[in-house]
Amino acid sequence: MKLKRPQFGTSSLALIAKREIRQRTNSRAFRIATILTMLAAFAYVLVPHLTASKAGPQSVGIESSAPKSVLEAFQIASTEIGVHIRIETIASSSQLEKEVRSQAISVGYSPSKRFLINSASTSSSSYVLANRTANVLATINAQDQAGLTKSQLYIINHPAPFSITSLTPSKAPNQGAQKAAIFELILMYVLLSQYSSWVMFGIIEEKSTRVIEVLLSIVRPIQLLTGKIAGIAVVALIHATLLILSLIVGLAVIGVSPTSVVSGSLLVTGPIWFIAGYGFYATLFASVGSMVSRVEDAQAVSFPLVLPMLAGYGLGFFEVASSSPSLLAKVLVFIPGVSPFLAPVLFSLGKISLAYFIGSIAVSIIATVLVARIGARIYIASILRIGARVKFSELGPMVLRRSKGHDSKKLHQLPPL
Repeated sequence: MKLKRPQFGTSSLALIAKREIRQRTNSRAFRIATILTMLAAFAYVLVPHLTASKAGPQSVGIESSAPKSVLEAFQIASTEIGVHIRIETIASSSQLEKEVRSQAISVGYSPSKRFLINSASTSSSSYVLANRTANVLATINAQDQAGLTKSQLYIINHPAPFSITSLTPSKAPNQGAQKAAIFELILMYVLLSQYSSWVMFGIIEEKSTRVIEVLLSIVRPIQLLTGKIAGIAVVALIHATLLILSLIVGLAVIGVSPTSVVSGSLLVTGPIWFIAGYGFYATLFASVGSMVSRVEDAQAVSFPLVLPMLAGYGLGFFEVASSSPSLLAKVLVFIPGVSPFLAPVLFSLGKISLAYFIGSIAVSIIATVLVARIGARIYIASILRIGARVKFSELGPMVLRRSKGHDSKKLHQLPPL
C-alpha cells in the first residue's frame, strides 16, 4: 500500500513561509535583538541632540578706565558672530590679567594691554570674539576721527550685496540627508547579512538534524527553498519597519520632521534594493548552506559571499562623505552584491542620475534571477548529501545537470508502507 502523493502548490509554499515566520518571531533571541536595535535606532537620533554642545554666555572683562566705545564694540561683535556675552567691570589691568589666566574671563580689554585672551588658537571662541571686537572698535574710532554719523557709518559697513546665481544647482547634501543615508547603509548591511545568514544556518540545522528528509517527503526542494527565503524576508521587513518607526519617534521627540531629514526617494528605493539584495544574497547563502552538514563549515563556504557586502558597506560610507561620486562607485553601482549598498545611498544624495539607478536595478534583477536558477540547482543536488562538504569543484556539474542520485522527482516521493 502506498500513501497518496500530496498535492504541491502555492499552499505548500505558504505553509513553509508561515513556519519560518512563526519559528523566527517566537525566538527569544529575535525579540531581544529587535528591541536592542530599536533602542539603538532611537539613540542614533536622540543622543547627538542631547550631547550637542550648547555654549553658554562668554564672560568679558573690561577695565573700568576703558572708554564706553569698548562696551559698544563688544555688543556689536557678539551680535554679528552670534554669541552671548556677560560683561564684567574689572578695577585694574593686573586683576584683569589674573582673571583671564585663570579662565574666569574669556576675553578682557585693558587700555594699556588692549585685548587679552588665554588661548593662542585662532579657532577658539575667545579669539574669534576678541578679533571681531577689535575690528569693530577700530571702525568706531575711525568714525570718530572722520566725523561720520552712526547712520553714515552703518551704510558704509552694510552695503546691499549683489545676488549671485549659479547655473548648476548645488548637489551638496545637508547633514540630515547624510545621516539618513548612513542609517540606511547600516540598516541594509545588518538586514542583508543577518537574514541571509539565517537562511544558511536554517538549512544547515535541518540537514544536521535530518529534518530535511521529512520536509522533502512533503514538499519539493524548490518550494522548501522559496518558502524559507520568503518567510525570512517577511521577518526582515517587519524588523526594518520597527527600526524605521523607532527613527521616526526619535525625530519626533527632538522636534524634527522626518520629511526634512529622510528624502522620499530613500523611503522608496531602500525597500526596493533590500528585496533585490536579499533575493540575491539569500539564494547564494542557501546554496552554500546546502553544501555543508555542520555549522563549523559554514564560515569557510560563506566567507567569499561576505566580501562584496563589506566592499559595498565600506565604500558607501566613503561616498556619503565625498562631495561627488568616484569613478569606482559609478562602476560598482552596476555590480550585483555591491549595488544594494551604493545605489540607494548615491541616488538619495543626488550623486547619480535616474538612468544610473534604473540601469543598476535592472542589472541586479537579472543577476538575481540567474543566481536563483543556479542556486536552486545547487540546492536540489546537494541538499540530501550528508557528511562530507560539497567541494566547489563539484558545483559545475550540479549547475549544468541535475544530480541523478537526488533527482527532484524522487525527493518528494513517499516510500511504500
